[in-house]
Amino acid sequence: MNKITLKAFFIALMLSPLLMSAQEYSVTLFNNIVFYDGYATPSTLPTPEGIVRIDNSRYAKKLSDQEMDGLLKTFEVQVKIGALCDNYDRIGGVFVSLVPKGQPVTSADKQTIEVGRFITPFMNKNKMPDEVPYQFELHHLLGLFKDQAIRQEYDIWFELYVFGVPYAANTQVAGCAGRNDVFEGTLILNSSNTGYDRGQFFIKPLANNINFNNYNATDVPGTTTRIINFELDNPISEGALHLITSNHGANAGGEEYVRRQHYVYFDDQEVLTYKPGGKSCEPYRYYNTQGNMIYGTSPKTEAQWTSWNNWCPGDVIPNRIIDLGDVDAGSHTFKINVPAAVFTGGEGNFPLSLFFFSQDVEGTVSIEDIKYVDYSLYPNPSSDFITVNASEKLREILLYDLSGKQVLQSTANTLDISILASGMYVAKIKFENGVETTEKIVKK
Repeated sequence: MNKITLKAFFIALMLSPLLMSAQEYSVTLFNNIVFYDGYATPSTLPTPEGIVRIDNSRYAKKLSDQEMDGLLKTFEVQVKIGALCDNYDRIGGVFVSLVPKGQPVTSADKQTIEVGRFITPFMNKNKMPDEVPYQFELHHLLGLFKDQAIRQEYDIWFELYVFGVPYAANTQVAGCAGRNDVFEGTLILNSSNTGYDRGQFFIKPLANNINFNNYNATDVPGTTTRIINFELDNPISEGALHLITSNHGANAGGEEYVRRQHYVYFDDQEVLTYKPGGKSCEPYRYYNTQGNMIYGTSPKTEAQWTSWNNWCPGDVIPNRIIDLGDVDAGSHTFKINVPAAVFTGGEGNFPLSLFFFSQDVEGTVSIEDIKYVDYSLYPNPSSDFITVNASEKLREILLYDLSGKQVLQSTANTLDISILASGMYVAKIKFENGVETTEKIVKK
């Protein structure tokens, strides 16, 4: 079952960029910027004005005061990755760097946080679709761009990272012989006027994409453990942690293919337990246009997918927001442990990103105002009907094609999709208590 809540900054969902009609502000930071072989000497080709190539896998752009002032009461990041000459699934991410005023983005004094992570699908640039969208709801970070004290001390940069290599595509994809361009990327900031005013913001970066495993990157020898100690000079009201992890290791029996329970502790108290994955990857088959061993030629059931997959090629990695409440000044300890991890052959990693933050939100919803819905949508894929089974009464389902056109609408829990052409669609589901969510569905 899925659980969604109106307190949207406590979750990160993958939403279709086609359903953004309520936006009142949008700014494009990167527009089809080209990424190159991550192992090669950095490209010397020119970049668009204002964009810095840090290396072949990472670009950066500084936000202007005008761009930050334009943000309203919500904050979302939209990413689109286009296929060039890498036909394998790769890791990518969105980062925000706080750089001391006037220093370059390569400054050793900058502090960087990862705000979104994603996995590219297996794509063939000669087949459609040749790009995949990702969406990150980051309302809880809006105060970072509104806090004048932070802006006076730091320049704020966005970085888009996509690691790729062209070696397989050089021989497997028509038109890629001899090329080293691997992906192209677009990054857009979106904001609307529906939400809460943000007050003073506090942020403390703790880990930026560091590895942890049980063989060469652990704080407790022989275990898969990371421990991060930090200090707070002052007590913090309503503190929270923003955590990102993903499991990697594509060797036989590797950690990509085994779901492991993760345990998170703050000051020796367990605050979160989770097992990555747990959903069907069939909705992302649409984007995986290059043949591969993960998908195969026949659809898998939800049970088959969830028995092993930690993530889907073409999907986001969840942002996990851990609400800590009021946090005292002084020393604090974060610990994450994955006791069952094996790392067959000493291969694989769990890249970890973590930061502590707090926001003053004028008109913050009280705990009594938080509304939840447990729901499931099935079957997916489907050739005839999809059904929403939920703990709350359904108000309506709206179905859109990938051009953003509404193709179906229903107030019933079951939607007949038999008349639709095969392909990917986006369902917007609205409940009577005001909660809304979106799901990608596949019509067989």
